[in-house]
Amino acid sequence: MDLNASRLASTEKWIVAGLLLLLALASFINLGLQPLYLEEPRRALIALEMFFNDNLMVPTQLGEYYYRKPPVWNWIILGSFKLFGNYSEFAARFFATISFFAMGFLIFYSGKKWVGERFGIFSALLFLVSADLLLYFSLLSEIDLFYALITYSSFLSIFHFHQRRQYFLLFFITYLLGALGVLTKGVPSFLFLGISLLVYFSYNKEFKRLFGWQHFLSIFIFAGIVGAYFYAYSQYNSLDHYFAGIWSQSNERTFWENKFIAFLLGLFRFPAELFINLLPASIFIVFWFDNNFLKTILNHRYIQFVSFLLLANILIYWISPGARQRYIYMLYPMVINMLVYFYLRFRDLKVKQNRIAETLMGILIALSIVVSVALFFIPQFREFKTTYWLAAFSTLAAAGIFYLFLKVKAYRFYALIASFILIRFIFDFTILPYRATYSEGAKYKANAANIVKLAHNQPLKIYSFNGDDLLGLAFYIERQRNEVIEITNTPDDKSLFLVEKPLLQKQQFHSLYSFTFANREYYLVQFHNNSLIN
Repeated sequence: MDLNASRLASTEKWIVAGLLLLLALASFINLGLQPLYLEEPRRALIALEMFFNDNLMVPTQLGEYYYRKPPVWNWIILGSFKLFGNYSEFAARFFATISFFAMGFLIFYSGKKWVGERFGIFSALLFLVSADLLLYFSLLSEIDLFYALITYSSFLSIFHFHQRRQYFLLFFITYLLGALGVLTKGVPSFLFLGISLLVYFSYNKEFKRLFGWQHFLSIFIFAGIVGAYFYAYSQYNSLDHYFAGIWSQSNERTFWENKFIAFLLGLFRFPAELFINLLPASIFIVFWFDNNFLKTILNHRYIQFVSFLLLANILIYWISPGARQRYIYMLYPMVINMLVYFYLRFRDLKVKQNRIAETLMGILIALSIVVSVALFFIPQFREFKTTYWLAAFSTLAAAGIFYLFLKVKAYRFYALIASFILIRFIFDFTILPYRATYSEGAKYKANAANIVKLAHNQPLKIYSFNGDDLLGLAFYIERQRNEVIEITNTPDDKSLFLVEKPLLQKQQFHSLYSFTFANREYYLVQFHNNSLIN
């Protein structure tokens, strides 16, 4: 199949437009419904404290210096708060979801430009419905999708400007994006930059380009941007702990920090997780089992680029037992590109891989019917009034998609995409409302409202324990009080304190409120003057 000549028919373009519209709708419906959880409260809290402290240079968490991440993502969250005029969950998550769709657009644009229109569309759609991203990370106010967007853009800039022989722009744009990456996540950007440029220019037998003035000038600009931020930071606080914190965050999950058994297990776990997270795209791996695999890759310059940069950058994460899949989201498009390239080359041929792939596609689409029917019987969802209507509608829709898959061979791929979008809609109207009502996040959001009401205008602090345990609670308290809630080891009788129960055993206090979180008891108290610790 000639991929360069593989353009979409008019009807297909309308189908793609409809699928993208539905996907966008599914991605933003109820985006702000679930309370912040996991690492989200930390990101939003730091953004709030930058605003309350009137200092964009110095990240703090509960009034203490925060050393583990540079500030760019916090700036973006704060910008979103300003854009929407509130500190809502929707605002906190908005630009993560935008980053998700921006990556989809880049995948389409680069795929269309360098391979073909159908290749670009298929690659982008498969990325946007990847199970891990669709049902998990595109809903979180986390760094990783934004950072993936920056890093993936830097990969594309290498290939794009190299094809045009515009070497200054190649290095300048790549290092500009690299500087933004360093100020977003730290050390990993140095690795992505160094590995990608070294591998690409070495493979193209242009190693001497790395010693050209364009490269050195770009490094100087990169150092200037990164250095300017850290110089500004140093005006407020020492850099020693900051550098140590950023390094430890990147170093703690590498293979030399883990035991050998964990290393061996990780070698098998990592690709298995990658396969699951990339569903449905990963089913097309069956097309890789071909005697001409390497020859097929080498036949196309863009696929060569994708393949070699993917291999060069993924190895360090593969051999690191503590590595998480979110660390390599910028490599997901490359894996998908390779899967789609082989799928499109062989899907119209009578080969056994086609039968296997279509069977797997049918199974995945059929699962959407199973999920839809299951809604009638899941007791946790019965209290939501719309559940039965949702179950009835989604069952009919899933059955219709499956019928289309069976009857119209040309639209089987789009039926697969539609089934995953349908599952996202089901997720939006079942899982998210349930979590908004019953999750731990819902509990600490309710506790925060009670604490703010009881504390009224009195000073409020956290006494002497690890504030990481209560970041969600702290975010909602700070959001409502419009001030930083600090951790202190010095109690007084003029403030109210959030205290963990064991710390109260030798104190005299007046308790205003108590709650349990993660099997630990906490109290809102006022200490008596004669019980203060020296």
